[in-house]
Amino acid sequence: MVLISDGFSKLAAQYTEQQGIEALPRPWLPPLEERIPLSNISITNFEEAWQKEEKDLNIILGMLDQSHI
Repeated sequence: MVLISDGFSKLAAQYTEQQGIEALPRPWLPPLEERIPLSNISITNFEEAWQKEEKDLNIILGMLDQSHI
């Protein structure tokens, strides 16, 4: 299945390359790593943390990389 947007994207890329137009910086973050080691994930005892008066938890619910969109 070929989408019209795919064809337009290719046409726009060809045109800008032919005209010598430099690409603008991308507004999204760089791609995520293929693997994230457990040592990079912080471990928090939520039962202890929730007993604190001040809640300083930062929860990551998930990560999504859609750089192809």
